[in-house]
Amino acid sequence: YVDCKEKFPVQRVTGSKNKTGVPTGIFGGAKLTWHSNINGWSSNDGVGLQGWDNSQNTCTEFLNTARCRADMDPDFVRDLHLAYGQYRITPDGWAEGIEDFQKTAMNLGAGVFRAWLLQTNRAGVKGIFFNPLNSAKLFSDVGDIWDKVYDHYFNEEYKYVHWWEEGDIVLMDQLLTLHQRGQHEQEILDVRVLNRFAVSYTHLTLPTT
Repeated sequence: YVDCKEKFPVQRVTGSKNKTGVPTGIFGGAKLTWHSNINGWSSNDGVGLQGWDNSQNTCTEFLNTARCRADMDPDFVRDLHLAYGQYRITPDGWAEGIEDFQKTAMNLGAGVFRAWLLQTNRAGVKGIFFNPLNSAKLFSDVGDIWDKVYDHYFNEEYKYVHWWEEGDIVLMDQLLTLHQRGQHEQEILDVRVLNRFAVSYTHLTLPTT
C-alpha cells in the first residue's frame, strides 16, 4: 500500500479530526441514511467496509433488494419490466451534516442518469436498483408506482443489521444493496473508524432512450 497508494483506494470513514481541526476521514458528521455508491456505479459498484478503531458495538444497516424482489407479487414484477428511475446524486438527501469539502466534491460533475428498476448482477442475482434519496423519479408504462415500490422496498424483513467487531469486513454489491449508518451519537462517530474500499464487479443496465 505504501508503494502504490493510487492502486488501493482505502478511505477512512470517521468523524475524527487532527490537531488543527481538519477531518481525517469522510462522512464524519453526517446522518447517512439509505444510499449506495451511485456516484461510481460504472467503475466502483462494489464497496467494502471494515471495522477498525472503536467500531465494536456500533452498527451499519443493509437493505437486500434481492430478497425484496423475490418476495414481490409476480404480476407486480411484470409491471416493473419497463420501469426505470432517473437520478442525480444529492448528498443533502441522505447525508445530512456532511462536511462542506466532501459535499462540494460529490456535487462536482454529478450528472443525471437513468437505470432500469429491475437489475441482474454479474452473478445472475436479480434485485432492484432504486435510490429514492438522490433526486429520484420513477417512470413506468403502468402509471405512478412510487408508493407501491417504496412501501415494499423499505421493509424490516429485508434489512440486515451488522454489529461490528474490529476487523470485520462486509462486502456490498451496490447494484442490489443499500446501506445506512446506525444512528449513533456523534461522540461515538467522532472516534469510530471504518475502512472503506471500492471494487468493480457488477454491471448496471441503462435504458437506451
